[in-house]
Amino acid sequence: MLSNICVEQDAKFSERTAGAAGTVEIYAKYVKMRVGKDLDVERLNIVLRRAANLAREEARRQIEQHKAGSPAEEDRRLRQWCLTDATGTIRAFISLMDEREAEFDKALAEAKE
Repeated sequence: MLSNICVEQDAKFSERTAGAAGTVEIYAKYVKMRVGKDLDVERLNIVLRRAANLAREEARRQIEQHKAGSPAEEDRRLRQWCLTDATGTIRAFISLMDEREAEFDKALAEAKE
């Protein structure tokens, strides 16, 4: 969700935050595939729906924090947020996947229990 918002502000955002495997969208697809492994279709749909709802809520919350004044001021604040906080969040996620996959595997296994 963060990437989608920031790509609207900067078409090169995904390229600038990419990791070894590609853009954050590629990593998100990988996580979706890994989460879905060993889940039946009904359970997978529930998990994906909950995750999407949580992601939308968090993105809305963060966007709301940058609303102020004129539309030009809001755009400036949103672009700045994309360059700082959103970039950091996405890079941390990619780092987790690139450098600490064992931690991801452990957290995923615990979440499925």
